[in-house]
Amino acid sequence: MTTYVPPTTVWDNVIRRFAHSLFPFRTSWRTTFSSQLLNTCPRVPLPFLHADSAFSLLTYDMALSNFARLTVNALGYYEREPTISGIERHAKPKFAVSLLCHASGVCAHLSESALIDWNDAGASGPRPPDLTTEVCAALSKYVRSSSCFLHTLFF
Repeated sequence: MTTYVPPTTVWDNVIRRFAHSLFPFRTSWRTTFSSQLLNTCPRVPLPFLHADSAFSLLTYDMALSNFARLTVNALGYYEREPTISGIERHAKPKFAVSLLCHASGVCAHLSESALIDWNDAGASGPRPPDLTTEVCAALSKYVRSSSCFLHTLFF
């Protein structure tokens, strides 16, 4: 099993060049994990392209994780299901493991590169808990352990 490293160096360079441009850039995002904590403000306005990139990567990570879960759930009770072929019993979990490895790599990139660049850009102000390096690093480790567990369970 290998961890996926997203090819975002070009995007990171674009963000570094235009992060402090003269154009006012402000977006608002709905938080993913801390929505229960932020009931009074469901959309968080954040400046800079760094915030937009970080939330996009976090959303991509959640989509990969959810797709992996749905892929495994589609197998159902594979021990008792006679209609599932042997090839499908191995292909779907293998695909789900690769999706989880991709998701782990995206979170690792987010915590080790994208959020560090955001901190170095001098962005001040409150940040949602979803976009802290500690939470993203822990999420990367959690998704990685899920992929290892799934790999040992099916193979």
